[in-house]
Amino acid sequence: MKKISTKLIKKEYERLGSIWKAAESLGISGQTVHRRLVAAGVDTSLNVFSKEDKKRLIEDYSLYREEKMLDYLAMEMGRTKQFICRQAGKLGLTKNKKRGYYKLEISGKKFGRLTAIRETGKKIDGCFEWLFLCDCGNEIRRKASLVSGGFVMSCGCLHRDRTSKASTTHGLSKSRVYKIYNGMISRCKHKSRRDFKWYGGKGIKVCDEWKRSFESFANWAAESGYKEDLTIDRIDSDGDYCPENCQWLTLSENVKKANMEKHEISSRSKKR
Repeated sequence: MKKISTKLIKKEYERLGSIWKAAESLGISGQTVHRRLVAAGVDTSLNVFSKEDKKRLIEDYSLYREEKMLDYLAMEMGRTKQFICRQAGKLGLTKNKKRGYYKLEISGKKFGRLTAIRETGKKIDGCFEWLFLCDCGNEIRRKASLVSGGFVMSCGCLHRDRTSKASTTHGLSKSRVYKIYNGMISRCKHKSRRDFKWYGGKGIKVCDEWKRSFESFANWAAESGYKEDLTIDRIDSDGDYCPENCQWLTLSENVKKANMEKHEISSRSKKR
């Protein structure tokens, strides 16, 4: 294995802001990263406790505690054991010795759109399930640590509202040109599609301008002569979907062009 220099470790730590992420990026243990940084005089107290760190703590804390390996978990994450235990307490992962489960007192507290009402009495993976009231009026039951850690922020209405807003901003979500746009994005992105192998599978992409904004695509469509009976076509069949490589053709013209290209490819193959 190639030896990794302290200079590179320090650079990755400063870039990612996390000992755990730096270790993952370099393919070494968090303990090694922490030890080398301390030896180099780097202040690791600035290490940001990120959302990914919270997620790992939620997933691993109970297991490491049962195995009496919290010191090792702390070293892996580049923290002290006291800091890890303090964060675990904030996330509701601290064990109640008398009752034998992880208890979190969050009654009345609000997380995103959810307000904690009461414990349900049910335990999930050693943590209490809580009943939450969403701003929209719905009640849901979730593991307290997932909500307090910021991984669940609503009953699902937040995602629906964001999706609805995105699809109605331009007012064309039910138009034919929007269906063409969605189809173009989908066949270049989703491997589950049968035609992916002819598009995304061949390295064909949608340009950043169109991928970021449907409005940009719609404006190009209007300016380039879009009509309801036309289909989108790539001038260079091996090129990407972008303004300079796309045009509008009737379905019959598009099929005719595709057949001609197949014939040309077949002829070249036979000559070889």
